Amino acid sequence: MAHGKPVLTTTVIGQGSVIRAHEAGIIVSPEDLDGIVDAAARLLTEERYRSAIGANARLLAETMFSVGAVVESLYARLISA
Repeated sequence: MAHGKPVLTTTVIGQGSVIRAHEAGIIVSPEDLDGIVDAAARLLTEERYRSAIGANARLLAETMFSVGAVVESLYARLISA
């Protein structure tokens, strides 16, 4: 994500809250092999789609995982504890 690449992930715990479907990546069920193949094919063949959600992924990474965001989150947890 930090390199502007879209994410292809499954619906494992926590992924849906970070990777919003078709905004920063594609989310499929881990049992949906056809869905995984179709998603990978779409990312490989549709440059405009891949570039758009890749740019969104970069922005999301900068927003959620920057040093400032991580420090702020840790600070909030310490204060509430």
